[in-house]
Amino acid sequence: LDRPPATTAAPPLATSRAIGEIGYVSVDSLTGAVVAQFEAELSKMIDKPALILDLRRNTGGDSSLALPIIAHLIQQPTRVGWPSQLLQPASSLRFTGPIAVLIGPVTHSAAESLAHNLKDSGRATFIGSATAGSTGFGPSSWATPRPRSRRTSRRSPTAWFRRPCRTRPSTRAPPPSAS
Repeated sequence: LDRPPATTAAPPLATSRAIGEIGYVSVDSLTGAVVAQFEAELSKMIDKPALILDLRRNTGGDSSLALPIIAHLIQQPTRVGWPSQLLQPASSLRFTGPIAVLIGPVTHSAAESLAHNLKDSGRATFIGSATAGSTGFGPSSWATPRPRSRRTSRRSPTAWFRRPCRTRPSTRAPPPSAS
């Protein structure tokens, strides 16, 4: 009766593990100390030839926390759409191998902004299903300034994209294998 109530530790915001030769980092929220946790997890995977960044359970948070994460994944200055600025690569702890980003219907808000900015950088291949479609402003599009141009290009939440992969599953049985 005299004991203080037990406290439970908050779940980690970022975790990592190796899958064979591939590095895997999951970022489940863009809140609190996520940048420091991401950097700690990325440092464990930095020598891997490729990286999987899992955003499937990320419901968002603070979009400004996405920028330092992206900075560790880009190799050259990159224009990001939200907030509109030229993002510089991190001075240290920079992953240079190929990146696959896992997305899904739970991915939204700031996590979707992270995905959009990473997609615009050209540094990642996206795998999964359509995202929630809300970058924090509801399901609407917004303008992104184009570098060295007075024109803008329009971007829409990724939920508006039909499929990450434009191929349909085959309904035919595969041909018999030659024996």
